[in-house]
Amino acid sequence: MKQTNVLAVDIGGTKIALCAINQKGKLISNLESLPIPFDENKIARINEKTKIITKEADKLANMDIKISGIGVSICGSVDPVDETVLLVPNLGWRKISLGQNLKNQTSLPVYVDQDTRTAALGEATWGIAKGIKNFLWVTIGAGVGSAIYIDGKLHYGPHGYSGWLGHSTIDEVNGIICSCGRRRSLETYVAGPGIARQAKEAVKEDRGAGLLDFANGRKLRADLIFQAAAAGETVSKAIISSSITILAKSLGMITNMLDLELIILGGEVVKYSTEIVPLVRNAIPPYIVGKEVLEDLRIIAESLPNSSLFGAGALVFNKLIKKPV
Repeated sequence: MKQTNVLAVDIGGTKIALCAINQKGKLISNLESLPIPFDENKIARINEKTKIITKEADKLANMDIKISGIGVSICGSVDPVDETVLLVPNLGWRKISLGQNLKNQTSLPVYVDQDTRTAALGEATWGIAKGIKNFLWVTIGAGVGSAIYIDGKLHYGPHGYSGWLGHSTIDEVNGIICSCGRRRSLETYVAGPGIARQAKEAVKEDRGAGLLDFANGRKLRADLIFQAAAAGETVSKAIISSSITILAKSLGMITNMLDLELIILGGEVVKYSTEIVPLVRNAIPPYIVGKEVLEDLRIIAESLPNSSLFGAGALVFNKLIKKPV
């Protein structure tokens, strides 16, 4: 059988990653990672972005690597019908016809979707979720996002807004206001900036002497808080324990509603410590109603090196070409 290849593109808040992927989920070109060009108003230049992608497609053609389509993963909301990029706060984009622009410039089929959904699709196609019908993908990084995979396919909802786990309200009375405008959304507790903020608050309230000693002049970032907690520093351990409990409660609620088989945790914060997954696994039992569900539920870390990028490739295979292998 003749091998089919696609160009996979992952557009993040600061970088764009590109590579060619074949039908078996194998990289067949070097992974390129390039900074995203912004204008003086801190808005990503759409023309420069499409040039990067079309240049990569041309380069692959010169290498005799035939590309049958382009899949794009992006860190924002995408219309599930026409794949218009609705909103990407990190790039300053609203209602951008990225897919159509690329189609016009490359004459190739182009498919665009939200990065959390492509991540779930990548894991379902070539990763740890292959063969799983019902699972949840959760990304924990600068924010918290998720994707729902039910009955063997991605769930979008009528408006394409499914999966906004990070903006579910935890405490609407106390605390800081989230980027969504609500007080104390989930991501203000468990995302990287939220963990760092809690550490800074402890220091400001004179509760963080041990943490400052551990930091030894380093910035109080989430990765350092995890390191301090692993070393036994009291305040850091309390912050991590509280964040894990809040996350477990939210995941337990979704599991009770959807009867999930699997929860996959990914993103930068999950990479900070190998203990995060077992901590969540140990914290979730009190919040699961069904004994049988709890016994069968698996909670694991993402298995692909960049699930969103692989999922961008899988997006093309699943929409245009016969199913990947």
